[in-house]
Amino acid sequence: MQARSIDLLMKAESQWISSGKSYAELCKEIGIDRTALCKAKEADRLSPVIAGRLAQILGDDAIKWIAIAAVENAKNSKARTMLEKHLQALSKG
Repeated sequence: MQARSIDLLMKAESQWISSGKSYAELCKEIGIDRTALCKAKEADRLSPVIAGRLAQILGDDAIKWIAIAAVENAKNSKARTMLEKHLQALSKG
């Protein structure tokens, strides 16, 4: 299964809320307003900047998540498909 940037947000929300912190505090920690995060959830993908920042907060590989989000936000094309396959292969190995 291919990693999606929105999965990173779900993981962050789960950890953040279970630690007793509010959604507003998560937004402040990321450095964005609540509206931006709500729009990302509606779009079912994150911007590369938000994905990278969330990865930093979670102690995950920010470069990996920035790349995943950048490819997700690209228009559908043969190049995008090829990069998706490459990222999937990197995640496995």
